[in-house]
Amino acid sequence: SDDDKESDPLKLIAPYFKADPYEETNGVDYVGKSTYESKPMYWFVWKLSDILNELIHSGLQLQSFHEYEDDISANHSRNESAGVAIPLSYILVARKSVDSF
Repeated sequence: SDDDKESDPLKLIAPYFKADPYEETNGVDYVGKSTYESKPMYWFVWKLSDILNELIHSGLQLQSFHEYEDDISANHSRNESAGVAIPLSYILVARKSVDSF
């Protein structure tokens, strides 16, 4: 994350398989590019297998999946600029099968 300026931007600092939520109290104004103290917000990091399995269990068929080295969150620009292409975003397209209606 860009919050920790001292660490190696490619070093994993949090577990990929973390099941409980992260708590944040740092609000971000993306338009004004400023931060502020906010009420607690909670978020999860979903494993790719969680996402793909939910598609399967919902009867959706994967049409395409592409990974990109672009940081669409604006939270990992240090990773993006480290010069090593790692997946920071993806586009997944799935469609409900006509047979599953």
